[in-house]
Amino acid sequence: MELPEGFEEPVYVCRLRRSLYGLKQAPRIWYQCVHRVLAAHGFTMAQSDNCVFYNSKSNCVICVYVDDFLVAAANSHDIDQIQRALEREFRLNDLGTPRSFLGIQFDYHADGAVSIHQQQYIQKVLSDFGMETCQPKSTPMNPKQALNRRPDEEPPDEETKARFATAIGSLMYLMVGTRPDIAFALSTLSRFTTQPQSHHQVALQRLLRYVKATQFVRITYRSGQLIGYTDADFGGSIVTDGAYSTSGYVFQLAGAPVSWSSKRQGEVASGHVYNSCRVHWTIQCHSASAMAPHLPDRNATVSVSSHQHHG
Repeated sequence: MELPEGFEEPVYVCRLRRSLYGLKQAPRIWYQCVHRVLAAHGFTMAQSDNCVFYNSKSNCVICVYVDDFLVAAANSHDIDQIQRALEREFRLNDLGTPRSFLGIQFDYHADGAVSIHQQQYIQKVLSDFGMETCQPKSTPMNPKQALNRRPDEEPPDEETKARFATAIGSLMYLMVGTRPDIAFALSTLSRFTTQPQSHHQVALQRLLRYVKATQFVRITYRSGQLIGYTDADFGGSIVTDGAYSTSGYVFQLAGAPVSWSSKRQGEVASGHVYNSCRVHWTIQCHSASAMAPHLPDRNATVSVSSHQHHG
């Protein structure tokens, strides 16, 4: 920062009495402001996500991403009411019914169903990596192709490593948003981000070909209860370097996935404790919106969840 013109005094400093955009403390101060305003209007921060606020009386939920607000309620009257309240505190730009949010597009159906997808984002990713005209593939991985490291192969250059890592990151955003079907393939390939060899690059290209073939796929939400599925492979994997387990889960609400993951654990799984902990987190998420599911419990999960210093 620099002193304003006319205030240059080499032996003095100026005290800043308010935050400015770009300062390290600005994001926290902005969040505290949003939190205070929403709390004053009856909203409570969700325990499972600090950027989700809910009002149990009106059953209204607000998702906050920096200065973008996504509001969901049972009727338009409740939305108008919270909008008027926020307009007294902030300058708002009402974009109406959301058609996209953070790169995720929304399609609305006559029967009340809602579909989400990232077709525009997929097309951008394919263009960035020169795969717009590639031959599509019907599956994300070749199950017969081993992805173990080859000790006799020359290490990749820095440009290859950077390009591989960028592609993994781009696909990761797609996977987290709307594509649980590429979670396992992406989790497997991400293990080789620092030293991608030629067969890893071929596998990554195949995943991009699959994404092109399925770019029109949507997740459609209609109605239904929360259901969760979890599993771990207890050491077996398409990559046999080290005895590690791959665990995964998927939770469905309104007939479609809302939360999912596939990742390598730090050790061989002795049970489904990690995924069961995720069950409890998901229950907390939906408890805030009066949609708490009834799922079975496990003693090991309770022990881990109640231990504050569990690593």
